[in-house]
Amino acid sequence: MAEIMFEHTIERAIIMAAGIGQRLRPVTLTTPKPLVTVNGVCMIDTIIAALHENEIHEIYVVVGYLKEQFYEWAKKYNGIMDGRDIGTTILPNAQVKIFLTASPEVRAERRYKELKEKGVDVSYEETLANVIRRDKQDEKQSKAAEDSILLDNSELDFDGTVNHLLEIVEERTGVKHG
Repeated sequence: MAEIMFEHTIERAIIMAAGIGQRLRPVTLTTPKPLVTVNGVCMIDTIIAALHENEIHEIYVVVGYLKEQFYEWAKKYNGIMDGRDIGTTILPNAQVKIFLTASPEVRAERRYKELKEKGVDVSYEETLANVIRRDKQDEKQSKAAEDSILLDNSELDFDGTVNHLLEIVEERTGVKHG
């Protein structure tokens, strides 16, 4: 796995947990997305546990956020944001915007392996069908920002993807990592 070195230590995390989760309907009609359980574990608990494992203990969970709050957070903390509409709606003037993608077949294979490692009984064909269905839903809801850099990592492993992302950030910001 690639070792990522940043100029600053990551000390805090903010979880923006207000989406209704279009892809999780009808479950999210009655339960907020972060409170949905997967295999008996609340999604937000999984996220917080992963942050703790990485020595990040100052964690804020924001529910019912507004675009302005996202913007203010980004200005204050110079953070990295991931999610639908960040580069087009929330931070249209961001210094670096990357649209990370891979072919549906590659994403399905990665997801299939992840699910099998967790003991989930699923077929590759079922996983691919879900990826394609989600892609069709996303086409209606969001698009990459016109000035974003498209990074297709279909042919890259994790380390290769991280290296390309760091190269893009270095090129756009002039800040060297590592």
